[in-house]
Amino acid sequence: NLFTLDGVIFKTCTKIADIWLLNLMWVITSIPIFTIGASTTAMCYMSMKLAKGTEGYIISGFLKAFKSNFKKSTILYLIMVVVGGIIAGDFYFWSKLNSNLGTIMSVITICLGLFYLMILMYIFAVQARFENSIKDTIKSTIYISLQRFPYTLILVFLFVVVGYFFFNFIIVDFIMVVFGFGLVGFAFGIVYNMAFHKYIDKKDTEEDNENEFEEDTEEDNEEVMNKVEE
Repeated sequence: NLFTLDGVIFKTCTKIADIWLLNLMWVITSIPIFTIGASTTAMCYMSMKLAKGTEGYIISGFLKAFKSNFKKSTILYLIMVVVGGIIAGDFYFWSKLNSNLGTIMSVITICLGLFYLMILMYIFAVQARFENSIKDTIKSTIYISLQRFPYTLILVFLFVVVGYFFFNFIIVDFIMVVFGFGLVGFAFGIVYNMAFHKYIDKKDTEEDNENEFEEDTEEDNEEVMNKVEE
């Protein structure tokens, strides 16, 4: 039974191939740089489906999510880049001051940076999973990152570990380009499914398909926004 279509070996090989393909799609669509927001949103969308085993066709699903989320994801990406740049600039400025004020402000900036990182871990996944305005996406992201704090810590830990190895080992850079971004996305997808579980109607677990992107977001969004407003 190991070598049948329903066997462990075939399913594992299929999953590895899907992760590699997801990685390839993200790398290609991220090359223009300004499209990173849309490509990351599409990867989050397909990663969550892949983690649930409802991925369908990787390429068509990825491109569909990329196109549908392009405008909002790009705006969110630019917002995050600007805010991140301001926080980094502030930290650089205050850290250069040899004074108590510089130390205090550096600590405050680090705290803001950590809060920014928490939001960054979720914002594109929230955009991928829920249909919102940009304002409501940011509000929902803040709410979820705080309420689902244990999962937020897991995401931040994974992000920091991957970032450390990426910037310190050349071989890891090669692995990431060839395979690693898809693998990290898949790991994040598992965590996102657990983090979003309480906001999502459980009935779509088995019925997830290519039409889910247009059909399943409104009810999910209403529940999240109700919780945010509370």
